[in-house]
Amino acid sequence: MKKLLVVLFIWSSISLFGQARLNISSGSSVNFYFNSYQKYQTGITYNDFTKFVVYYKDTTVANSFPNWRIDVKALTPQINGAGGNTLNLDILELQATGAGTSAGYQFLTNTDISLLTGAAETAPGTVTVSVSYRCGVTNSLLGKNSDYYVVDLLFTLMGE
Repeated sequence: MKKLLVVLFIWSSISLFGQARLNISSGSSVNFYFNSYQKYQTGITYNDFTKFVVYYKDTTVANSFPNWRIDVKALTPQINGAGGNTLNLDILELQATGAGTSAGYQFLTNTDISLLTGAAETAPGTVTVSVSYRCGVTNSLLGKNSDYYVVDLLFTLMGE
């Protein structure tokens, strides 16, 4: 039986003015273990697997909690396998839900894509954002080489 394992390592960063925190509270490494024909055929989905806790405040204006968004990108142009194989990034899809407007499932690319926009806090505190993942759902893995594949993701908290 062929087995395929895709691992995502997640990094976070912030890019804005004021005070901001993007902390991963759970789900910092995602493993997709393809060990059956059914999984190859239909893919694997993990709903609300990664949880971010977001704090965002503009310190230049009193009591200002402006809109922000969460972007993601892969740090490589493809998913690299330990045995020298590669996969296209578009076998992975991500979706963020929480405080703002979700863009729905988006294909992974190596340029920033916005997962959640128009998010804002109304008072000091934190907001929780959940990220869901799909691998091999829209673009099948049938016929791909078995390997241990890894891709690093960078999530960025941006002001709007």
